[in-house]
Amino acid sequence: MKKITAVLFIILVFTVNAFAVESITWTTYGDMTSNIEVISTIVASGTGTVTTTVLKDAAGNELNFINMRLHSVSTYFGTTAPTVDSDLWLLEHSSTGYDILAGAGVDKIDATTNNIFLPISTTASNLPIFGKLYQKITQATAATADATFVIVYKFVRN
Repeated sequence: MKKITAVLFIILVFTVNAFAVESITWTTYGDMTSNIEVISTIVASGTGTVTTTVLKDAAGNELNFINMRLHSVSTYFGTTAPTVDSDLWLLEHSSTGYDILAGAGVDKIDATTNNIFLPISTTASNLPIFGKLYQKITQATAATADATFVIVYKFVRN
């Protein structure tokens, strides 16, 4: 009986870890008329993946950034840090759309360094956005537990 209980306990522990789910919590500041700050707090799944998802407000409503421009992006690692040099894309219109960061988010989610960066260049960052934006994150796995990190997007009206 003790052997059966021990085996069941081991199966339960491994099953819970194998099917860990990701979570994304959204926080917003400002208003959509002049500026908005969107904070994405992420816990990657036990497999290290993060689903590509549209940016949302705190109530879970999808945000539309039409005629706004991206001012800056900041990334902050958590207590269980993601893999060194994980990548961020900010895709316009769909989960397979154009990356408005044009590659500037590559290697910006880090295990040991918090980062702040400007989108593309001074000229390109002045271009308006034409709709919804989707965050895509790769390589967010952590060695022993779920990776945690925060991304802060700051937008201003054109």
